[in-house]
Amino acid sequence: MERIIKLLKKFENNTQFIIVTHNKKTMASCQALYGVTREEEGVSRLIPVRLEKIRI
Repeated sequence: MERIIKLLKKFENNTQFIIVTHNKKTMASCQALYGVTREEEGVSRLIPVRLEKIRI
C-alpha cells in the first residue's frame, strides 16, 4: 500500500483520483474523503470530509 500512496502523491498536483477503499493508511493520506450512506431504501447521502494536515 505504501508504494501506491507514494505514486498518488507524485501526481496529486496535476491529477484528481477517485479511490474506493477502507484502508486507513490510504484514507489518512487523502486531502478529502467522501462517504456514502444509505439512510433509507433507494436514497444515498454523500458525506464530505475535508482533511487538514496537522503541523506539530
